[in-house]
Amino acid sequence: MLDAVLDPGFFGAVPSPTKLKEIVASALSLATDYQDALDRARIVGASRVFSSASG
Repeated sequence: MLDAVLDPGFFGAVPSPTKLKEIVASALSLATDYQDALDRARIVGASRVFSSASG
């Protein structure tokens, strides 16, 4: 979560659905296995929820 807050784009506009798909695809492309993919998806989801709640 801290990484999301430290990102300079944190306080910017909410990303478009297309950009969100790119963010998720980028995170999942780094996964080494199924469990890693789930963990990465949770991290992306949690950071988006956190960003939405803070804005």
